[in-house]
Amino acid sequence: MEDVPAGAEAVVFADHAELLACLARDWLRGRVLERWWWTHLVRQLNARQAAVQTWVESPDAIPAALVHLDRWRAAVEFLAALSPTEVARITDAVIDRFGLRAAAQALREGQATAPPLGSPTNRGPTPPSTAIGGGPISDAPIHASPVRAPWANHLPIDASALSVEREFVLGVCLHLARRPDEVRAPTFASAVHAWAAARARNVGAVRLESTPEHVPPPDSLGEFLDRPHLRAPSDIPEETAGQSVSTPGAPTARLSAAATAHPAPAFPGIPARETEPPANVAPRPEPGAARTLEPPRVPALSPPPFVDEVRTGLGGVFFLVTAALSLGLYADFTLPEGENLDLAVWDFLTLLGQHLLPEPDDGDPLWPLLAQLAGHPDEPPASSLDLAGTPWAADVHARLVDALGLQDEPDRLADVLLRHPARLQVTSTRVDVEFNLNDFFAREGAFAIRLSGLDRDPGWVPAAGRTIAFHFL
Repeated sequence: MEDVPAGAEAVVFADHAELLACLARDWLRGRVLERWWWTHLVRQLNARQAAVQTWVESPDAIPAALVHLDRWRAAVEFLAALSPTEVARITDAVIDRFGLRAAAQALREGQATAPPLGSPTNRGPTPPSTAIGGGPISDAPIHASPVRAPWANHLPIDASALSVEREFVLGVCLHLARRPDEVRAPTFASAVHAWAAARARNVGAVRLESTPEHVPPPDSLGEFLDRPHLRAPSDIPEETAGQSVSTPGAPTARLSAAATAHPAPAFPGIPARETEPPANVAPRPEPGAARTLEPPRVPALSPPPFVDEVRTGLGGVFFLVTAALSLGLYADFTLPEGENLDLAVWDFLTLLGQHLLPEPDDGDPLWPLLAQLAGHPDEPPASSLDLAGTPWAADVHARLVDALGLQDEPDRLADVLLRHPARLQVTSTRVDVEFNLNDFFAREGAFAIRLSGLDRDPGWVPAAGRTIAFHFL
């Protein structure tokens, strides 16, 4: 995602999330109208309207786009530059697409916890504005509570300068990029409620004094053993510690030096954010003076794109996604808030796939890829779970045997359904499974798969946070 000159003859984005991130970066720089590749978005809109509208129309790519911006240390600046109405529109789009109304409801109910009358934290009426899911949104100054937000480990240090609503959408999206299954859990909504209620009471010290340093999500799925880790405290510009910082459209907050006193834990596969001090850091002001930043100038970044290509001999494992959606084990795009198994989709594929294989192929690259997608590349997925005694596993097995006409030879299920060579193209928003058309239909059982409908595209899978598609080439 390198910064390209305005006169570039061609521009290619790895996926829609990269497009959104680059659009936001160019908008922050005031360069949208200078880039010919954005002209089709602007048309009769101004640059701001075009940027916001494009984000709202692509909610499935918003979490990954904020990941990219976070790695440029620009996510906070982007959200701070948006109006409350624009933040609400983006938040509502994410809530609807990922089926997170429980979390949004928890935020509203937590915010309804009013501080005591006459307390120094009761700052008077909030200016009216558009609501997130129907609730009020404000730009009130924040002094975050000691109650840990469920996304606390993922936020950048400067997120303490954000309003409640802005931190909510940033935290939810950064968490979605890592573990979408956790964001949908009831425990996540409960944690949001507790955090929002504490913020409404405006008690305690600044959040950054009691939370660990930010751990951004992975950049490349394939490089999770040899990538650099988070910045050490010495990399943090000295002038950002213990001083007031103002960003456009955001309240002023004080960053505590205690927030940078402990080194970040090593986390394989997590690349560092940009290590150069932001270009918009002004000289250190006199003691007691507030420092106002100019409109952010986001540094360029040129890492490998968030894309991976894997060749596997078990491409049919992804047909299990279609089966799971058909059996109601996971909600599909028509009902994103439907019930799901208490198991990440990628762990479901690993556990059921290995359960159906008479001799699991531990050397196939599919398994580490699924572990990386599930957010635990170095740990097995719930290895203690005994699928043999799980009702849904037995039901899936029986349904697959019936659908493929293998009632007399159930032991052949793995060979017929799972063992199909495929190339997997993985980006931050999609998993594309590509089969060779001739090879696929030359294999036994291919027509049974076709007739059963198991090769139907799963499409957008809210619990996975990605679109999954099959291609026969």
